[in-house]
Amino acid sequence: MLLTGELLCIPCYLFLLYHYFRDKTSRKNLQNHSIILLLVYHFFHVITTVSTQLDFYRLGYHSFFSIPLCFLRTYADFGIWYGALHIMFWISIERHIFVFYSNLHRTKRRRILFHYIPLGFVSVYAPILYFYLVILCLCERNYNSSLLYCGVRCFYGFMPE
Repeated sequence: MLLTGELLCIPCYLFLLYHYFRDKTSRKNLQNHSIILLLVYHFFHVITTVSTQLDFYRLGYHSFFSIPLCFLRTYADFGIWYGALHIMFWISIERHIFVFYSNLHRTKRRRILFHYIPLGFVSVYAPILYFYLVILCLCERNYNSSLLYCGVRCFYGFMPE
């Protein structure tokens, strides 16, 4: 049942992204930038993690077990998912700005300061943080194909020296 939903959502993501990128007015509209970025993040998350998680829940172990795939799965499940969560947080603030402070985006300098810089920051903060925590963090990892994250998620109890 969940696999059917995943298979149906991939063409929907592609359809929405195609129409946002094809139409110049919707692509240049400031209110759509965050939505497009959120769609890209969620699309990447769906194609990288959901199918492998469903396979894990079905079998009880990872059928395609490799250490780089475990890192990718863990990174996408944390870095990309939390990145999308931060973008959703920024969308709610930005909608408030668009409704109540519409003059804030009138000049190019203000657009850069109040739209592009915060959107860039919230969209790269979580992926960079979890890239460090998942891939670069020097903690002891025990790889196990019967765990959902393969034992890569060791940064919770890790204290750097």
